[in-house]
Amino acid sequence: MTSVDSGSTDRDDHLRSAELFDVDAHPTATFRSVSIETAGQSGSIIGDLTILFNDNLEADYERLTRINQTVSLLSPEARGQTPLKEVEALMLRPSKDVRTIAKALSADLPRVLRVMVRGLGGAEGDGQIESYMMFEP
Repeated sequence: MTSVDSGSTDRDDHLRSAELFDVDAHPTATFRSVSIETAGQSGSIIGDLTILFNDNLEADYERLTRINQTVSLLSPEARGQTPLKEVEALMLRPSKDVRTIAKALSADLPRVLRVMVRGLGGAEGDGQIESYMMFEP
């Protein structure tokens, strides 16, 4: 995964980051092909991909919300005895689903990434794989 090259330095850095592939902790991905199907100049490679995706923003926000709720239930005395404090949080979400946008723009990805998306089943998917590659959270 350290050698990923999508044609964009910013995108490559994002793909390698701890938010997605976390290449410092998981430098390799493995793909074991099960079958190869060809149709003219295009084709599909079916197989098993072992890779780690990290995108924990939703989980972090949920955890923060639970901690805030727990702290709010504590008496003033108990609050004084814990290092936990309520933290204000604001979760911003895009007005349009980035998966839909990514799916519509997937033809603009470099060929190697389009092949990878097809191999992962993204061609028939909802754009989730493409959105991981195109948008920073």
